[in-house]
Amino acid sequence: MCNPVLEFVAYGRPAPKGSKQHGGSGQFYEQSRYLPAWMDAVVLAAQRARVAAKWRTATMPCVLDLVFSLDRAEHPSPDTPWLDDYPAKPPDLDKLARGVADALTRAGVWADDALWIGCNRLRKLYVVPAPDSGPAPRRAQHWRSNPLPKQGCYINVFELSK
Repeated sequence: MCNPVLEFVAYGRPAPKGSKQHGGSGQFYEQSRYLPAWMDAVVLAAQRARVAAKWRTATMPCVLDLVFSLDRAEHPSPDTPWLDDYPAKPPDLDKLARGVADALTRAGVWADDALWIGCNRLRKLYVVPAPDSGPAPRRAQHWRSNPLPKQGCYINVFELSK
């Protein structure tokens, strides 16, 4: 595996894609009202990264690193003490990834999200606010370290070659 060929951060409230609600008249719609704004944030960040990296649309299989940073619950339950350390709660990680993959297609990162064949790293972490001094960490080096200082996602795209 090579270094990421496209690396960027999308800030915003990560939202799942794929959870549907029945809206009457046989119609279904996305359950998360935050999804349109989240996908727009990913598309914008991806387009900016594409320009900076002089990225052409990928046509070979791609692998992703996706490290989501989510806000902690304001009042964790005493019945679920692990939630203090691990965001083992909705939204589902696979549905968060699905929304990012669709946004990357819209942004022209790849020709079709069928080219996405897997993830090297797929994690949910809690936001860790940046200290008042010093820059925020640039990227997630380890699944347990360097979460973003606010909600969002580190996105690294690796295009495989022959």
